[in-house]
Amino acid sequence: MSALWRLNAKQFTASLPTMQTSLVDETRQRLVKFHGRYPEIGRMANLSYSWLTKFAQGRAMNPTMRNLEPLQRALDTLEAAETQTNTTRAS
Repeated sequence: MSALWRLNAKQFTASLPTMQTSLVDETRQRLVKFHGRYPEIGRMANLSYSWLTKFAQGRAMNPTMRNLEPLQRALDTLEAAETQTNTTRAS
């Protein structure tokens, strides 16, 4: 019975579309872009430097929305400031 289930499960998963980047992976990619600014990001998001480093390295298992939401807001702020700076320089 379990062999039949495995066969059906393989067929089912093979027919699924590939997943988009997860929220965790997307946030991690955004954080890594600001590698030298983890202390600043930590202050903005009220997260420790240690946690940010572990998260960036993929060692923070199952990060909660309690951590991800303020981190996303801090990254939004930094990206907006970076865009503003680049726009000003281009003018």
